[in-house]
Amino acid sequence: MISLIIPDELRPIALSTNKPIDLIFNPFGIFSRMNLGQLLEAVVSKTVMYCDNYIKSNPTDVKQTITWLNESLIKNIDNEYYLKVQKQIIENLDDPNFKNQFINNIQTSNLYIEAPSFAEIDIKTLISNSIEYKESILIKKELLKFIKQKLKHTTPFPDEDIYLKNILCAPIYIQKLSKLVNKIINARDFGSVKSITRQPTKGRARGGGSRVGYLINWPLLKVILVEKFL
Repeated sequence: MISLIIPDELRPIALSTNKPIDLIFNPFGIFSRMNLGQLLEAVVSKTVMYCDNYIKSNPTDVKQTITWLNESLIKNIDNEYYLKVQKQIIENLDDPNFKNQFINNIQTSNLYIEAPSFAEIDIKTLISNSIEYKESILIKKELLKFIKQKLKHTTPFPDEDIYLKNILCAPIYIQKLSKLVNKIINARDFGSVKSITRQPTKGRARGGGSRVGYLINWPLLKVILVEKFL
């Protein structure tokens, strides 16, 4: 649920990169949903993004960068995947054709890794070997005024910029579930639906489509029934 959308020029800024923050997430949401894996994903994704940017700026150092990423990060996530990267990528980066194709793929599609479950991960080693995830953030005084007016706060806000230290910042990323895309993605405007729930039928062969989640379906169904009987 989005609490507040602010103008682009008022967004908080990460001082190390001088980039505006796209999304501020309530940290209590991680604990209430029991999803501590989000914190580990943030640390991993930030390190991968660092390597991605470095390779794009220094393509000749691609082997050293991937080797460092494999030894410092991937090795502490999954040993099988670590050996796969070593054998299928790093050992082949001495081949000019493979190296050029690999760099080109990063330039066009970015660098990503396939991280498995974090159930048996060495958290301390992973964090110590990763890129620093803590940032200093600038919150402009104009943003404070905007929030106070928008949310009708009566509490006095400081009339000056605020600098926050040790804030967890990580890139927004998309999980590439390429194996499931062809089986899951299926949408249409019209077609057969179930008589009770009014949800699209299941299965492409039956002309099925995308279904609404359980928590959303029943409120919508209730609204439809109320409107029908009114």
